[in-house]
Amino acid sequence: MRAHAERIYPHECCGFLLGKDLWTVDAVVPATNSKGEEEAHNRFEITPIASLRAEKEARARGLSVIGHYHSHPDSRAIPSKPHTVSASATGETGGSDLENATWPNSAFVIVSVMQGKSAEMTCWNLSDDRSDFEPVGIEILNLDF
Repeated sequence: MRAHAERIYPHECCGFLLGKDLWTVDAVVPATNSKGEEEAHNRFEITPIASLRAEKEARARGLSVIGHYHSHPDSRAIPSKPHTVSASATGETGGSDLENATWPNSAFVIVSVMQGKSAEMTCWNLSDDRSDFEPVGIEILNLDF
């Protein structure tokens, strides 16, 4: 995740977290940020095809997709909320982490990348009512992530 975030900087990277148990990541599957050049620096989007590929890879490994990760270039590793994300170059609003979160009880990892170097990495869980994120402790066992 960290290497992916640094490689894609100054754009947001994104990908999938695979595991047997929620909160234990056994593998990551990088995805392509499908947002255009003008938006990729502060937004990400994963295509349905990428999601299907990640599900297929997870099944092949005997794992499940347990969440997603993405980076915040030159910003803290805290979830963005609707009022903190500016309009895109096309005038489109939205794209905050809170609006993009898919489901509760899913790991949502954010990697902060400051001036091209990965920094803070945090993990979050979407609340059951989908109104906010709750922090989840994170322990990195495999430095390759």
